[in-house]
Amino acid sequence: MQRNVDDTAASTAEIAVNVTAIADAARASKATIDASHTSVADLAGLSADLRRTVQHFRY
Repeated sequence: MQRNVDDTAASTAEIAVNVTAIADAARASKATIDASHTSVADLAGLSADLRRTVQHFRY
């Protein structure tokens, strides 16, 4: 009986570690996505600026 309790406790601890690792990975992914979103917004602004500048050179 004690062995089952010990095995269950060990399994529960391992699950907790895995859930924490998944949560950490999700936070890291969100940070990367947020940075990508900022870069895309910056690039869109630069693209609009370039489009306006190029329009002056059309004939």
